[in-house]
Amino acid sequence: MRIEILKPIFTPIIALVMLLGPLLGSSAYAALSRQPYLQSVSDTRVVLRWRTTSSATSRVSYGASVGNLNTHVDESGARTEHEVVITGLTSDTQYYYSVGPISGSIEAGNDSNHFFTTAPSVGSNRKIRIWAIGDPGTGTSNQRNVRNAFYNLDSVKTDVVLTLGDNAYDDGSDSEYTNNFFNVYEDLLRQAPVWATRGNHERSLSAHQTAFTHPTNAESGGFASGSELYYSFDYGNIHFVCLDSFTSSNLNGNSMYTWLENDLASTTQNWIIAFWHHPPYSRSSNHDSNSESGQRVTRERANPILERYGVDLQLGGHNHFYSRTVLINNHYGTSGSYSQANHAVDAGDGRENSDGVYYKATNPEGAVYVLAGSSGKIGYTPIHHPANFTEVLELGSMVIDVEGDRMDVRMLRENGAIQDYFTITKSVSVNQAPQVNAGANQSTDTASAINLNATVSDDGLPSNTLTYSWSKVSGPGTVSFGNAGQVDTTASFSAAGGYVLRLVASDGALSSNDSLSVTVSATNQAPQVNAGSDRSVEIGDSIDLDATVGDDGLPSNTMIYNWSKISGPGDVIFSDASQVDTSALIFTAGSYVLQLEVSDSVLTTNDQVKITVDEEGGGGSSGSAGSIDLSLLVGFLMLILLRAAPGLAPGGKR
Repeated sequence: MRIEILKPIFTPIIALVMLLGPLLGSSAYAALSRQPYLQSVSDTRVVLRWRTTSSATSRVSYGASVGNLNTHVDESGARTEHEVVITGLTSDTQYYYSVGPISGSIEAGNDSNHFFTTAPSVGSNRKIRIWAIGDPGTGTSNQRNVRNAFYNLDSVKTDVVLTLGDNAYDDGSDSEYTNNFFNVYEDLLRQAPVWATRGNHERSLSAHQTAFTHPTNAESGGFASGSELYYSFDYGNIHFVCLDSFTSSNLNGNSMYTWLENDLASTTQNWIIAFWHHPPYSRSSNHDSNSESGQRVTRERANPILERYGVDLQLGGHNHFYSRTVLINNHYGTSGSYSQANHAVDAGDGRENSDGVYYKATNPEGAVYVLAGSSGKIGYTPIHHPANFTEVLELGSMVIDVEGDRMDVRMLRENGAIQDYFTITKSVSVNQAPQVNAGANQSTDTASAINLNATVSDDGLPSNTLTYSWSKVSGPGTVSFGNAGQVDTTASFSAAGGYVLRLVASDGALSSNDSLSVTVSATNQAPQVNAGSDRSVEIGDSIDLDATVGDDGLPSNTMIYNWSKISGPGDVIFSDASQVDTSALIFTAGSYVLQLEVSDSVLTTNDQVKITVDEEGGGGSSGSAGSIDLSLLVGFLMLILLRAAPGLAPGGKR
């Protein structure tokens, strides 16, 4: 919010006036005991309030700029409780003002700190900043810390201040209102109008009614209520409704609810915000909406009327923590009767960057009910209400920005952090995140690719362009996508196991995603065979055949090997043709092709090696037998016989 403060040094002046007042006689103006504050602002009207220590006749001067306060309104007589109504103003216009005696020195104002701004014309779509505080009036550092967090939030000017009851502890007496409310917020209330509801700690009705000037005859819009305890007003395109949940005759009688029906039937405003003290959907160790009168009765009697006319937001206090519902409708019973299926219009978080905003463009049903009772202290143990999205025991206040068809609501902590936030929109052109369906779960094997046939829908905003991205979320192996940037594509898997695949779709501003599961089983693959490198040998040399074989172990982890001659002029003698690693003898010179065939009992593959056999010493011609080393031949034959002997396990490698 924006507060412009250039504090004049009033203290010495006030002290001097109070000291010399009796000596100066009636010409001396009384000191201010409550600084100026704004009430009942409309688009053409404002009420200025302040208090002096002794009776005085006062003047309000106002104008378009500091030093140019060329219009004034005078009081008709002397008093201590000053209330000046200024009419005939221009809508949505800032005026500077001062207060003081009709003749004499200004006591406050004619500076950049003292101004009021009339409300925008009814129905205006300009941005409205609202600050709501619940149970604030403790007069403690907690209250001041919550206040300071709002003062330091940003530079947006505050238009409306709502105080949700228990405004001045412990009893709402006149002095407690001065010390624990007006003195605490004086820098803001001289610039922004405050609208109050009565809480159970405003035990002094007279002090509460003395402190505030609220419309009784629709002076600020709405329908005349005849009461300052329940009333309505318009500000821009928002209709505000204040109810009295404490005064028994109002809570349990009929007049307030009859007025509420008439008021809501007469408004054409885009937004409706209601506020009263007792929260209808909040349970704690001290205040339980299932049973406590103010909470229960307003839920049973006020909520049906409000929801029938499309209320959007309700604010309350009483319990000293923060909670809020999802977008709900038509739940007027105890917490045990709530069901998401029957009462949640939107059970999401209402966040644009998460579940999506609460969307009321085509369906006016649904409101969010906020408990904001921690602006002065925290306490009581929350008991979960199933309608609530969150319940936290933290200090804070509510910052509400309404602009056109959009309402942004934030819970601002005393330390400046945002505890919670959500958005309600009524715009038919608001950008919504794409809706993604990744498709049904699938099963496949490592040898087969799957077809990914997703569906994506979108509202075409902001630019009617979507981008897509498939990725592996989990799984034991590598996933190869045909085109990861397409909605419809293929995927293959390097290893068996369970996989999760995700499709993300983005419209350039918002994104969403969906996932599917794929179960991949292993598939039998043919063995991989390498018969070794080609080589040259001499007749009679022992040829070592060192092949390598790889396999997936399917179907039974059993391999069958067979070496054979494919071509060549002479015979080839293998020491053991059924082994991967074996040896061979060739006694006829020439070119030979040897083949290793490998089978896993289902699938078979092979590889070949070329052996060139030269005459001993390089002489002789191909196709003729050379001299044979008989001792070598005998030894080779003995090796074959030994390998063929019973009980001797075959060797080899895979």
